[in-house]
This record gives sequence, structure tokens and C-alpha cells, in this order.
Amino acid sequence: MLKKGLIEYRRREYDAGDGRISHAAVLKVLKKDFNFRTFKSEDQELLVLKTLAGESVFGIMATGSGKSLAFLLPPFLQRKLRVCLVVSPLKALMSQFDEKHDWVKTIHTDVEVRQRKNIWRQIREGKVHVLLVAPERLKNDVFKERLIEAVRRGGRELGPLVLDEVHCVTDWGRDFRPEYWWAAEHLADIERRLGAKRPIPKVLLTATADDRVRQEVLARFGFRGRGVLSPANIIQGPVPRPEIFIAAIKCRTPEKKHDVARKFLERQAKRPLPAGVKRRALVYNFEAVKGDIGCAEITAENAHIYRKEHRLKANQLAKLLKLQSSKTCRIRALPYAS
Repeated sequence: MLKKGLIEYRRREYDAGDGRISHAAVLKVLKKDFNFRTFKSEDQELLVLKTLAGESVFGIMATGSGKSLAFLLPPFLQRKLRVCLVVSPLKALMSQFDEKHDWVKTIHTDVEVRQRKNIWRQIREGKVHVLLVAPERLKNDVFKERLIEAVRRGGRELGPLVLDEVHCVTDWGRDFRPEYWWAAEHLADIERRLGAKRPIPKVLLTATADDRVRQEVLARFGFRGRGVLSPANIIQGPVPRPEIFIAAIKCRTPEKKHDVARKFLERQAKRPLPAGVKRRALVYNFEAVKGDIGCAEITAENAHIYRKEHRLKANQLAKLLKLQSSKTCRIRALPYAS
């Protein structure tokens, strides 16, 4: 049985600026330009089609479910109409989209002034359809004015406004990235500066939102009371992942933790998992003496090749993260599936 409302959106035609596009045309572009034969799920499809229809939507979907397609496919199809602004805290993710699509650009602290000027020029010329920025960029008045000026001079509109990892606008994420706390206010300020006749559609995305967080997010963006967001536009995908858990093990000495890590991973290798799910673990090795963290990815099946002198060794050894840690000797392991 199809998800409620999906049939209606499949029957619609969407404005592309130079004509109307059908659902069949959307699928054709999905395959030709994004290399996907079809959508991953009905939730992903509904999220994309509602965004394409110019609606505000709140997507709560698991990591890997394809939420990012909501701010890639619609802007590409409607590139003659508007420019999509995406706020994300993850530089690596932003750079990944930038490198994959020449019509996606990013602005953060690592982007030089010369590069930023080039991005504004490309937006004016209609060559950039998606702009990804770090949340700290939103508090910059110069950035806001240049964004608005570039979009207007290009003869397009701004929208949708996308906030990835939106759970960070709540108390849950305020310590992680303080500027996220003010993201809703900054986006509202951009709307005021634009003088938009109607609210700019917003796309809120996260993989983490219980009922309390969900209600707080809706309140922060004015989607309660008179500005309520329809329940049909809150897309809740299957989030529970029983095969994922976190464990913290305190060790008496630095030497002891190597044995603890090995035994821990060997135990995980015996845990049953659904068919087709690969067993992996992220293990954080806190060194009390050096004050740094060694991070490695290791498959539990290969735990027997763990060697003290190499810390954690598997098919690939992840980069070491030079971060300050407490002087407590402990192992933190975060198993996950992919």
C-alpha cells in the first residue's frame, strides 16, 4: 500500500520555469543526472515531491535514507526559478556535494575570498542552484546582503531554505554548534530582507528527533498555532536501528584497554544481525599519556588481527584524530551497520 498522499503527488505536474514537469520526467532526471533507477523509499519520494511542490516539510529519516536528495533534485529541476540555501554543520558532507555537482557550491571558513566572489558571480549568472553554508555564516549581515543581491540579479527567487541536522536548533544541540540555536531567527531575517510576499518554503531534515525535539523544532520555526505545519508534511521514516548501540568501558591502565577492546570486538562478532548487514565498529582509543585520540574502523570479524603496537588494524586504518581528551584511560566503541 502506497504512503498516504503519494499517489496525488505522482499525478501532479511541477513548475520548472520554462514549462511543467511530470512525475515521469522527475524519474527520468533522477536516473540520467543522479544515477538512481528510482527513489530509495516512499518517504524519500514524498519528501522530494513535496519540496518540488514548494511546500515546507519536516523530514525525520534515518542516516543513509537519502534525505539530501530533497535539496539536490528539486533545485536542479527548478534551476531557472530559484536558488536553494542549505545550512549544514558538516564540512565534509558539503565538500562532497560540491565536488560531485558543478552547480552546487559551498561557503565556509576554508573558502577563500576569491572563491566566494566567484560563487556570487556564478549565482548571478544562473550557474549555481544550491549553496551550502555553515550555520555561523547566517549571522553575517554582509553574507545575507550578498546572497540576496546575487539571487535578485540572477532573476531568480531564494528557496527553499534547508536546515540539515535540524535537531541542533534545540537544547540538544546548542552546545555542539551554538549558532544553530539562532538559525531559525537568522533565516527569518533573510526573509524580511527579501521582502517576500509569502513565506519561503523550509525543508527541515534530521535523523534524530523524539516527540519533545520535534515539537521544539516546530515551535522554533513558527510551525505551531496559526503557522502550523500540516501533519502530512512531517515525514517520519523508520528510524529505529536495533543493531546500533554505544558502549563505554573504563580501564584501570593503558595496557589493559588493548585487551578490553579486542575482547569487546570479538563478542560483537557473535551478535546476530539482519541478513545483508555488514558488521563494523568505530573505536575511539583515549591515550592518557599523549592526550590524543586514535580512531579506527575495524570489522568485528577481524578483531583477532588487533595489535597493540598498531592500535587498531583492519582492512583500512582511519586517520588519527589529534584531539584533547580527559586523562581517564578508556575505550569507546560505537558499532554500526552499513
